[in-house]
Amino acid sequence: MRAGSALLSAEILLDIAGLEEGHTVLDIGPGRTGHILFPAATRVGARGKVIGLDVVKETLEMLEGVRRQYLLHHVDLLWMDIEGEHDVPLSDVDAIFVVNTAWMFKKHAEVFARLARSLGKEGKIVVVDWLPEGAHALAPRWDFRIDPRKLDVTLAHTGLRATERLQVTPWHWARVYRTF
Repeated sequence: MRAGSALLSAEILLDIAGLEEGHTVLDIGPGRTGHILFPAATRVGARGKVIGLDVVKETLEMLEGVRRQYLLHHVDLLWMDIEGEHDVPLSDVDAIFVVNTAWMFKKHAEVFARLARSLGKEGKIVVVDWLPEGAHALAPRWDFRIDPRKLDVTLAHTGLRATERLQVTPWHWARVYRTF
């Protein structure tokens, strides 16, 4: 069992995204364990591609060690401030995961518009974050949490529509967004 899997199942999220062998995946803020990154690499196989994007260089260094240990040549790790001025250097992405990181963004509309430009025709963005209510020791403060209904409205103005609305744990909501 990978760290974090007891709290939030990566396999369930990969299923929600409909990941298959050969897909291209982008994981925004994969964290120190690569909770989504490495299971996604297994799911898409060597014919696929998985890219982890993080702003913390030390995190990327830790993940690079795991990537090398398991000879995951189809996994790339990139340093990028997703709220910066640059577009994500990818296109035709099948699934983008934003798991427990959206609450940290200050510019939701800009970040998600940038991510949407990376999607392929059938691509989707899977967002999972902490419910606005409910207590958990790992959750951010109440005033940092995102109301998913407000995010739906914000992202609709960027050309993204929530096609699935889920509660994936007692503490987490999930949305699947697609361009329209």
